[in-house]
Amino acid sequence: MGGNNRYVYTIYGVNNPRVIFNNNTTDPATRQQHPGINQPGIEITEDEMWIVNETVYSQKPQGITVHFYRPSNWEYWDTRIYFYEDNNILMSWPGTLMNSQMDDNWLSYTIYGVDNPKVIFNDSKNKQIPSVLQPGHLVTQDVWFKDNTWTIYELD
Repeated sequence: MGGNNRYVYTIYGVNNPRVIFNNNTTDPATRQQHPGINQPGIEITEDEMWIVNETVYSQKPQGITVHFYRPSNWEYWDTRIYFYEDNNILMSWPGTLMNSQMDDNWLSYTIYGVDNPKVIFNDSKNKQIPSVLQPGHLVTQDVWFKDNTWTIYELD
């Protein structure tokens, strides 16, 4: 594993191999796979390839990293980020789990392939920032959020 939910694997001695990503279960009710079941794998044709959110890139894609300082009254393991663009829903609620930065309550998530994401943080239950019925916060570069303050540099 390479961090930020990134997995790295090197394939030696095979020309144009195909890869399939899955969640290591055969139970049809919970199985997840990309490409889908009965679909051919992704052909690896470059020395280095990146597959992010089911999109294939020939080089590391540009991303926006959002850092979030989890409030003390939120469940640690259930902190999620939900992001969307105006008129474009990109994921289902409550979003995806954020990644621990192994430093206090800081969590992060890198958004790839989205130019103007609006983000909402939530605890998978009834707490969220911005609050219910408020639009998400527009992010266009790496940002940090702590104690209701947004910055482009890490807060203490």
